[in-house]
Amino acid sequence: MRIVYLVDSLKAGGKERQLVYLIEQICKKADVTIIVFSDEIFYTEVLGLPVRVYTVSKSNKFNIKTLVAVYRELKKTQPHVVHSWENISTLLVMPYLVLNPRTKLVSSIRYAGKLKRSLMQWIVKLIVHGWSCAIVSNSRQGLVVENLLGSKKGNVIYNGIDLLPFDTYKLIVSQFLEFKNRVIMVGRFYGAKDYITF
Repeated sequence: MRIVYLVDSLKAGGKERQLVYLIEQICKKADVTIIVFSDEIFYTEVLGLPVRVYTVSKSNKFNIKTLVAVYRELKKTQPHVVHSWENISTLLVMPYLVLNPRTKLVSSIRYAGKLKRSLMQWIVKLIVHGWSCAIVSNSRQGLVVENLLGSKKGNVIYNGIDLLPFDTYKLIVSQFLEFKNRVIMVGRFYGAKDYITF
């Protein structure tokens, strides 16, 4: 199976970290290409994986040259699945999807609270979610917010964490201290987070 992932960047962030964790496992069973709409790559371990990373400069993201370049990359890759982690970026693959209806689109929900959207963002979301054969959220609450809980399209891949670095840290620290603490992961704090539920 050939899978193309679309992501705005691979900068330091939870969405990007989760994508890298998924790709580390999926690339063992599928041919993976990542189209990144930024030259910024914090998670450099992805460069050591058996995946193709195709970058598009953010300054050139929404012009005709980018549209043509993305179309050519998809035509060369001929993916079975395009998994988009960005609704707006998905517009760049729509011409390919229209001309290649066998390629399935999977879109993402990366939030758990109501977002303030412009009319254009709302229309883009409706197009992308309508075209998608599956919509993957990082939480059950994301599906609730978008009224997809119980829908055949709605799926959850929960945020995870690679415990190996913590095990290594625990081993190092335990040589000096008795390790009785628990690690609590905290993401960034901003208005779209659903603090009331948690």
